[in-house]
Amino acid sequence: GNAYRIFSRLQQEEGFLEDRETKKRLEEAMQSVIDHKRPGAFNQALMDLGSLICLAKGDPLCAQCPLHEFCAVAGKEIATQYPKRRPKKPRRKEKKTVLLIQQGDRLLLWQQPKNGLLAGMWLFPMLNGHLSPEEILMRMSEQGIARGCVQHIKKLDPAIHIFSHLEWHMIGYLVILTESKYPILAAVGKDKQQDTLLTQVEAVQEEMETVPEERKMVWANPEEIARHYAIPAAHRPFFVER
Repeated sequence: GNAYRIFSRLQQEEGFLEDRETKKRLEEAMQSVIDHKRPGAFNQALMDLGSLICLAKGDPLCAQCPLHEFCAVAGKEIATQYPKRRPKKPRRKEKKTVLLIQQGDRLLLWQQPKNGLLAGMWLFPMLNGHLSPEEILMRMSEQGIARGCVQHIKKLDPAIHIFSHLEWHMIGYLVILTESKYPILAAVGKDKQQDTLLTQVEAVQEEMETVPEERKMVWANPEEIARHYAIPAAHRPFFVER
């Protein structure tokens, strides 16, 4: 990083540092001046120059730089604009509704696929969009799940989780189920005894993310979750608040 920054400023490199062609030009410039008898000393000098004078943050100390007279941008306001970097794309923002579905002392978890975002981690069921309790009940009812199986819905504090390329703006609900109706079975993969309520919950939301058949789903109490399941930071606020 220090070497690329120094040589970008020395020759006022206009290419984006992320581009292979830009790095190739900078590396060719380095090769043209390196002392092949003492490459280690040359590399250390670049490290020291970059960390002490040709600074990455703040204005470089051009007046103190031994390469001042050879630098195309020395002493100029534009010096901090080099090396040039490709503008970052704004993070995509997605609204999510997280459901902590509880029966007795157990909570429903599903496991993310082995590939993709949060691969292999255990999440609480999550729906696209910000849904109200009435919308959740209505969609369950539309799928043939009587409202009577839902004993109580409690709204949880919202949370935001930022990934490198997107943001989840989440609201959450604790959905407490009665224990007398619709007995819940632990559902794993393609088990023929897959729980009816679980299957329906997967279908109630509008534009819900695709849930592959092989996704594992389990019921666990808080102690078991803490010991055996990796709840990602994105969903941890809802688990703690509950």
